Amino acid sequence: MRCKLLRIPSAIMQRTSDDDVIMLNGGQKPAFEMIHSAEKYAKFAYSAHYGFSVASSYYDFPKTGCYSSLYLSDDGSYFRCRRDLKVIEKNERYISTLWHPFEDVEILTYLIPFEDFHIRVHRINTKRNLITKEGGFAISRYRDLEMEMQPDKIIQKGLSLISMPWDTTCIYDVLNERDGECVIPTPNLNLINSNTLVPVLSGKLDADTQKTYVCLVGARRNKDSIVELPDVRWNESAFTITMNRKVLKLN
Repeated sequence: MRCKLLRIPSAIMQRTSDDDVIMLNGGQKPAFEMIHSAEKYAKFAYSAHYGFSVASSYYDFPKTGCYSSLYLSDDGSYFRCRRDLKVIEKNERYISTLWHPFEDVEILTYLIPFEDFHIRVHRINTKRNLITKEGGFAISRYRDLEMEMQPDKIIQKGLSLISMPWDTTCIYDVLNERDGECVIPTPNLNLINSNTLVPVLSGKLDADTQKTYVCLVGARRNKDSIVELPDVRWNESAFTITMNRKVLKLN
């Protein structure tokens, strides 16, 4: 893995061992409210191989595209994601941003490149009950004009891993608290593939709580490419993350 910090757009460029290029995105706020501004400027990660997805609606979760964002809802119907934000810190180890999906919900998000994956840490302060859904990279359901194939899946507490013969994508809950899902978004939302599969972690938050979410996200070409997930551990009291025995302190 090779990484480079781009200070002006607040992004970390990451080249993986299978030659994908990923942009870990601090995010930008356009000067005016253009169509799909959240999808174009505020997703957590963009991939040269897997593209990114837009939303046809924020009502009904599959219509959001489900891609590379943390979505929050207080009614289970309408979902909000990162849009307006403030970049707090940027260096070659991580980028942190502060954002408010609701006026009484504050989220501090860290994006950390790690091997062929990236790690997301969200510290959430909420005054209301929330349903949360966090998506990874989208992979194609089909290959050219071939008949549909059923994916190999590991869907369990703390993990959603989806494999097709051409790609594997996963999102892993380091704290093992959220539920894994395989979501089929509405067609024609992804810029690369018209029909996709997205790994998702789902959770719930009670009002008047502070909660930390930590997840490992990645995708690779061919189904046997993610055989073993790397060792990632979170220390809440020290606010540190350990990645294959290397400790990173977050500010």
